[in-house]
Amino acid sequence: LEAFEIYGEYISLFPQDANVAYARFKAARCLVSRMPDDITYISPADRLDPSRALQARDYLQASIRQAPESPYVVETVQLLRKVRYRLYRHHVNVAQFYARRNQAAGELGRRMEMAFAYPEWGATRANFSRMLVLATRTKSLKRLEQIKQGIAIRFPSLLKPDTVGSAPTNPGTTESPIR
Repeated sequence: LEAFEIYGEYISLFPQDANVAYARFKAARCLVSRMPDDITYISPADRLDPSRALQARDYLQASIRQAPESPYVVETVQLLRKVRYRLYRHHVNVAQFYARRNQAAGELGRRMEMAFAYPEWGATRANFSRMLVLATRTKSLKRLEQIKQGIAIRFPSLLKPDTVGSAPTNPGTTESPIR
């Protein structure tokens, strides 16, 4: 935490300095290193509070936006992908929590977050199929319309009239290829 604050102070005091890009990169690494890791005797990290990962994501995105020409942008993008995957896994765990408790609205909200905020992992055929079932079950017309728009772009064959009501209820059955 102290190193992050020192890098932040340097950035604010010397915004035009040539080493600001390096300071941003190091500050971002500090935030990523503060995220909890998987430890044997504690719950998996993606089940823990994601606030540090959210802070790291926001800082990494801002760093890329503020200095897209930085020589550290490639490493920053790699860190951002790692953080985004951690946040995606958190949403997966919360969706599973709601599914085990038959909380369709909660599960639907998390699955939608997975599909639309983290499309590189969450926009799968299985996830969209499950969201169709959940949106129908919860009678959420607004969400159903959002899901159909996402499907129309990604999986248009799912919207055929004979397949909308017969979407699989087991989320692991029709997974799209790994990206």
